[in-house]
Amino acid sequence: MRGVKSEAMVLATEDESSVELINPPVNSEVGERLLFEMFPVLPQEPPRLKSKVWQEIQSCLKTNSHGEATYTFEGKEYVLRGQEGQAANADTLRNTVIR
Repeated sequence: MRGVKSEAMVLATEDESSVELINPPVNSEVGERLLFEMFPVLPQEPPRLKSKVWQEIQSCLKTNSHGEATYTFEGKEYVLRGQEGQAANADTLRNTVIR
């Protein structure tokens, strides 16, 4: 935006009255890739997503009853985790959509 290269993504979750950022896992480092459990680590950078692809992915993102960021695929829930296995999560919001 505005000619400044962005190399990060911010996820937030919301309910009817509030919005919270999804926190990275406690022990993660700046720049560390977070992955949903089902996806392998790619040796190269993933391709840039087109808007329609992102919309499809985003429709499957939510927080679970523990506040963890999840992706639901074919009825199974996968948690967003750092390399040490800790989950990305919201502070207080549960069972809410992620945008």
